Amino acid sequence: MRIFRILLIATLLASSTVGLVPLGQTLLPHGVAGQLLPAPTIAHAAPLAFPYTESFDTLTPDTNAVPLGWAQVVGDGSDRTCNGVAAACNDWIVYSGPTNSPNTGPSADHSGGGNYLYVEASSNSNTHIDLLSPVLDLRGAVQPVLSFWVHRFDGNNSGNSHKLQIDLMDSAGAAVIQSALLVVDNNMLDANMWVEKMINLTSYQSNGEVRIRFRWLYVSSTVPFSPDIAIDDVAFTDADV
Repeated sequence: MRIFRILLIATLLASSTVGLVPLGQTLLPHGVAGQLLPAPTIAHAAPLAFPYTESFDTLTPDTNAVPLGWAQVVGDGSDRTCNGVAAACNDWIVYSGPTNSPNTGPSADHSGGGNYLYVEASSNSNTHIDLLSPVLDLRGAVQPVLSFWVHRFDGNNSGNSHKLQIDLMDSAGAAVIQSALLVVDNNMLDANMWVEKMINLTSYQSNGEVRIRFRWLYVSSTVPFSPDIAIDDVAFTDADV
């Protein structure tokens, strides 16, 4: 009986390893060769320590790759046609130069020599496209602050179309703790420049481990080239230090 149990356990262990992909990643839908998406959100991912900064400069342009701990939200509907080409990919995309749409999008990243993440707005009818930050423990700072640089240029006068909404989420990225900490739209930013935004998270420290959701929101437009929205140089710092 003991030998039988050992053989059974060994068989189960062997079968559970079939189809595994690298840690933190999963194969892109529709079998696109060489392209990977982040794995679905892990509820108990270890939180990163303060301070934390991310420039996206180590990522490969023209892909939907994300840094360790970040996640493109699989199942929000935006990944259904992603093929690694920025103009056709409906996730947040790594890019380094001007976007493909005229009179919108940055010409370079915030620092001028690296990458940024953006959503290609033109011909994009997804209701929303979500990007999750790594898990952070707000109790690890005296006065935690989120800062990032954003570019939203509406040179085609599309009206108040397409917005960036910042939400505070639980560590699984599933439950909203606070919606619309910040909304970037025409009323806040309509210039061809990078602008820094800061959000004080001190009042949410009792929530402990959290994530930030960068949510691109669709708003209908009558012009062919709607404003692309880009982010760069995201940082979680302690303002008390």
